[in-house]
Order: sequence, then C-alpha cells, then structure tokens
Amino acid sequence: AADTRQNVALNIATAYLNILLAEEQLRNTQTQLKLSGDQLQRTDLLIDAGQLAPNARLDFEAQHARNEQLLIEAQNAVDQSYLLLKQLLQLDLSQALQVERPELEVDERILTQDFQVEEVYAAALQTQASVHAAQLRLQSSALEEQIAKANFYPTLSLFGNLNTNYSSVNPDINNPNFDNAVRVQDDPVTVNINGMDVEVAFYSLEGVSFPTKDYLLQLEENFGHSVGLSLNVPIYNNHRARINTQRAQINALNAELQSRQVKDQLKTNVQAAVVNFRAARNTYRAAQRSLLAAEAAYNEAQRRFDLGAINNFEYNNATDNLDLARREQTRAKFQLLFNLKVVEFYLGQPLKL
Repeated sequence: AADTRQNVALNIATAYLNILLAEEQLRNTQTQLKLSGDQLQRTDLLIDAGQLAPNARLDFEAQHARNEQLLIEAQNAVDQSYLLLKQLLQLDLSQALQVERPELEVDERILTQDFQVEEVYAAALQTQASVHAAQLRLQSSALEEQIAKANFYPTLSLFGNLNTNYSSVNPDINNPNFDNAVRVQDDPVTVNINGMDVEVAFYSLEGVSFPTKDYLLQLEENFGHSVGLSLNVPIYNNHRARINTQRAQINALNAELQSRQVKDQLKTNVQAAVVNFRAARNTYRAAQRSLLAAEAAYNEAQRRFDLGAINNFEYNNATDNLDLARREQTRAKFQLLFNLKVVEFYLGQPLKL
C-alpha cells in the first residue's frame, strides 16, 4: 500500500508539472501571437505611409496565422493535461479544476547542486516502500522455513479441561413435594404364611412432584476437570514434513532473489534519476544562453527591419528563433524541476514545489 501511495504521488506530481508546463507554453504562445499581431499592424502603417509595398504584409499575415494555430494547439495541450490529472484523482471530468500556480524559478542553488548516486541510493533504501516490503517478505519466508523444519521434532502438549452442565429437567430428589400425593392400593397378592393363604396388599404413593434442581447447584455438582500431557513423535508422515521444508526453502530463495531484484532496480532508477538531473541542468543552461542570444538577435532584427535594412524573411526568421528559444527554455526549466523532484523523491523528501 505504501509503495502504491508513493507511485500515485509521483504520477500526480508529474501530471501537475505537465499542467504548469502546458500553461507556461500557452502564455508564451499568447505573447508570440501578440507580437505577430503588433508587427502586422506596424506593417500596415508602413504600407499606408508608402514605405512598404502592399505584398509585404503577406509574410506577417502567414506568421500570425501560424501563431493562431500554435495557440489552439497549446490550449489543447492544457486541456489534455487537466484531463490526465482528473483521471488520476478519479474526479468527474465535468468538474471544474484549476491548479494553484506557484512561483517556479530555477535559482543558483539548483544549478550548483549535485547529487551522488551512492548517497541517494543509501537514502532510497531507507525510504522506499518497495524495499521495505521485499525485506518483510524475506523475513516472513525465513520464519516459514523454521516452522516447516519444526515438523521434524517431537511435540509435547499440555492440555487441560474444565466443564460443567445444566439441565432444565433435572429433578431435585432430595426435596419431594407431597402436596398432591395420594396413596394408591395395588392389587392384593396371595401368599402362604405358616400353611395359610393370606392376601397381602401393597400401597404406592402417586402424585409426588420434584422441583427442578437449582442452577448454581447443578453447575457445582456437575463440575468436572481434567489435565494431561500428549507426546507426538513424527516417525512417518508420508514425507510431508520434508516436502513442506523444501517448499519453504524454495520460497525463501525466491524471496531473497526478489529482494535483490528490487534493490537492483532501485539502484538503476536512482542512477538514471541522478544522470537525468545533471543532463537537464546542462540542457537548461544551454537553453538559457540560447534564449539570451535569440532575444538579442530579435531586438537587432527589429531595429534593422524598422530601418529597412532587412527583408520580411529575415525578420520572421529572427521571430521564429525567439519563439523556439522561449519554448525550449520553458521545457528545459520544467524538465529540470521534474528531474530534481524525482531525485528528492528517492531521498525521501516530500513532493512539493
């Protein structure tokens, strides 16, 4: 369960970062669309002033149309990212959802921070639920093996028993009730006494009743107990003990193998996380330099275009390069933040921005 919670938390964090990335790209596209619209208006003014030919606006109009298409695609990416998050959270797709957007900046600490694989791996061994689960399964299999081996040894059992009972029809014969008793004469019997036949009559008492014996008295009178020892010596049990022991040993070996596989997979994941973080950091630095160069090139192209020193194609090329640099810088930033969170996840730190 803990391993599942960790995986779900990581998936939700990934979906959340994807939403932030998609929204950032949407804002970049909106900015680029505004720039192309402003340039189209500026071109119309130059055409009206007779400084440019009417066909000069065609390239800018095509660029503006491409930016409108990119805006639609960026909005679709945002919608798809929200859809994935709702599915992970098992929310109704019609439910309104708006994530909180924190201030995400890559500071110097992130750019200079470095992680060692062995340190991250050592921390992950202590924090990852999959490792704890594998270790518990290994301990359980060792106990099962010991229990199976115990079937080879004699067992001495001590047992005891306490019992009593009560009956609602158990009469109390020591306390008869003669209130309704009557003496009834039986048929006379002829006997010979000293040569003479004599009739002898016998009487019986009928209607005598007996009350039910008291509950507590019955429990006391019927109380019984026993105690004893039982010795069981396993001489022949159709090899069940040996088979169960061998099966337990195989299960213990499988548990040990699974534990090693979990640790090896964890080490592989940690190595990939650290390497990916370093690669994302280098990519972000390169994207930052590329963005600064693209901004400088765009500003220069804007100045030269206003002076008529370059044509529409050169200006649009500078605009496209700036747009691409912004997109790559945004993607690199969020990729760096995501890879950082993955490393922190293996370090056992909570997933938060």
